[in-house]
Amino acid sequence: MTAKLYYDDTYAREFDAHIVSQSEHDGKFHITLDRTLFYPGGGGQPCDLGTLDGVNVVEVVEHGEDIIHITASRVEGENVHCAIDWTRRFELMQQHLGEHLFAGSLWNLHHIHTARMRIEGDNVSIDTDIPADMTKILEAEAAANEAVWADIPVEVIFPDMAEIRERARKLPPENAIPPIRIVKVEGVDYVPCCGIHVSSTGQAGPVKVISCENHKGGSRIYLRCGRPAYRWIASVHNELRKAEAELVCGY
Repeated sequence: MTAKLYYDDTYAREFDAHIVSQSEHDGKFHITLDRTLFYPGGGGQPCDLGTLDGVNVVEVVEHGEDIIHITASRVEGENVHCAIDWTRRFELMQQHLGEHLFAGSLWNLHHIHTARMRIEGDNVSIDTDIPADMTKILEAEAAANEAVWADIPVEVIFPDMAEIRERARKLPPENAIPPIRIVKVEGVDYVPCCGIHVSSTGQAGPVKVISCENHKGGSRIYLRCGRPAYRWIASVHNELRKAEAELVCGY
């Protein structure tokens, strides 16, 4: 069993570990450590990347109770110093919590349920169970950003099933075995989630809706949160300034 350090401290960046096993599969090496900060991905959040003694980790997956670190080359020795790609990790935590703030606001304001979430690069996409018009979407965006400015603590709790059934905007699968991990943002969201997030809502923002399209009887909404949102806003602003300069007429 790999000890999951990423649940103990989501802000830790480096750690030392012992190699439990290492095997080659199709030219890549699958390495199991006794402990890890590398999040293997789940719930729409991609895995962490980084290095094991300087060797690049190209993928991380969960297999039973083990976390498998996949590298392109063999890692020598039995004990390794490991580092996660912190810039990537922090932005993924921002994006995931930003999605919680938006999805929670969409549910609280309009009872529109989020059926699926996925983070791909700078984009966060969510699929809703019923169509969401742009007025409702922008109301949820505004509420999510109000939550950012309120800087609410993010709690991870393991309540009993009665409380989960009463409070959660989304119930865990019927075959889920307690204890159930709940991510709680007071007044905004209360939902089962295996992902990792920044520790307060103030670190997640801004939250910006990019576009929306019809999808399977509902809506697919694209967001950017945190640094990716800032990069997008800055890029759009720069393009507008360029267009403005090109369209100025001299007299």
